[in-house]
Amino acid sequence: MRPNFWTTGEIAPVSYPGEAHAALAKVEEASFWFRHRNKVIGSAVERFSKGKTVFELGGGNGFVSLGLERRGIQTVVVEPGIDGANVAAMRGLTVVHAAFTPDLFAAGSLPAVGLFDVIEHIADDREFLAGCAAAMEPGGYIYIAVPAHQFLWSADDEYAGHYRRYGRSQLIEILRSAGFDVLQATAFFTLLVPPLFALRTIPSKFKWRSVASTDDAFDHHTEGFGARMIEKMLGLELPIILRGGVLPFGTSFLAIGKKASR
Repeated sequence: MRPNFWTTGEIAPVSYPGEAHAALAKVEEASFWFRHRNKVIGSAVERFSKGKTVFELGGGNGFVSLGLERRGIQTVVVEPGIDGANVAAMRGLTVVHAAFTPDLFAAGSLPAVGLFDVIEHIADDREFLAGCAAAMEPGGYIYIAVPAHQFLWSADDEYAGHYRRYGRSQLIEILRSAGFDVLQATAFFTLLVPPLFALRTIPSKFKWRSVASTDDAFDHHTEGFGARMIEKMLGLELPIILRGGVLPFGTSFLAIGKKASR
C-alpha cells in the first residue's frame, strides 16, 4: 500500500472518458489553458483558504491540486477513476481513490472543497452539492469551475460526458439551494469565447465537427508563440478576479461559496 494512496474498493462508473486521464497527463504542464486555469483557481483559494486543506473531489490527475501544493496549500485528491488516481499519486499527492458520497467523510469535517470541471459530469448536481455541504464544516469554502454558457455547447461537451454548460445565475442558484452563500461568480477565459464558438460550436451544430478520441479533444493544447501570447492576454483577467470582480463572458465560470453557519 502506497503511503499517500487509499481506496474504498469498487467504484461506480462516471460520465467521463476513462482514456482521457492518460492523454491529459501528457499535455497539462505544457498547456496554456491548464496553466491559466490553475492561476485563476490558485489565486481564489489563496484569498480564502490559505492554511486549510482543500479536498479536490473528482480531482482527475491532480493537476489543480499540484498547482495548489506549489502555492503551499495542502490538498487531498478524491478521484473515482483509477487511472487519474494513479497519476495523482505518482505526482506525490495524497489520493483517496473513491467516488464522493456524503458518508465518505465525517459530517461537518471538510474545511474546503474544490470541484474543478466536475459537476457538469453529474446528472443531479444539486443533490451532489448538498452532499458536499453536509460533509463540510460551517464556514467552509467551496470552489467550483464549470464550462460556461449553453450556447457554446459542442461535440467536445458530448465526448467529455457533460450533462450541461452553466449560466452564471444558474450556478449561483444551485449553490444557494445547497446551503452556500455565494461570494463571487465570474467568467474567465473571456478571450476564448469567439474562437470556441467559431471552431467548435458552429461546426458541431452543422455536424462538421465530431470528437471520437483524445487526439480530437485535446488538439488545441499546444505550445508555441501563439499559445504564449494568448496566455499573456488571458493574464489580464487575473487582477479583476483577484479584486472580486465579475467578468460576464468566458468559456468557464469560477464560483466561490461559503457554507452558511445558520
